[in-house]
Amino acid sequence: MLFIIESIILCSLFTLIVVPSTLKDPLKQIDNYPPAIRQRVKSLPDYNGKIPTNKKVLSTKIIGIILFVVMFSILVYLSGARKFVSAFTYTFGLCMIINLFDVLILDIAFFCHYKRYRIPGTEDMVKEYESPWFHIIGGVKGIFISIVISIMSAGLIVAVV
Repeated sequence: MLFIIESIILCSLFTLIVVPSTLKDPLKQIDNYPPAIRQRVKSLPDYNGKIPTNKKVLSTKIIGIILFVVMFSILVYLSGARKFVSAFTYTFGLCMIINLFDVLILDIAFFCHYKRYRIPGTEDMVKEYESPWFHIIGGVKGIFISIVISIMSAGLIVAVV
């Protein structure tokens, strides 16, 4: 039951972090848009100097991974997992719930069809916005990120306990 409650809370927090930010300023999340849309945005003069640099995007992702490792380590520790395998499994399960929620609900159900996510100047790129494949591939990448986060969280628990 604790796992289900944690999953719901984590998916809600993830939504509160990602959705308002993207709706307010889609350029902050431009690296999460399909490549053709990113290319179009980069070619539009209105966005010169407004697109985050790769360095900033990478540093944000590294900080996010560190925060996720710490947060998951705390949750997993509180759930009672003390051994590497049980901590890894618990963390990986939580990560996969968030990953599936992101791909199926936030990306495919909303992003692909909700016009408020469309960046001005790219509204005609309906095919690119509505294609689920970019998001499915992102979900596969999310599995590997989940493995890394799970290993780090489980390692932290074993090191601390």
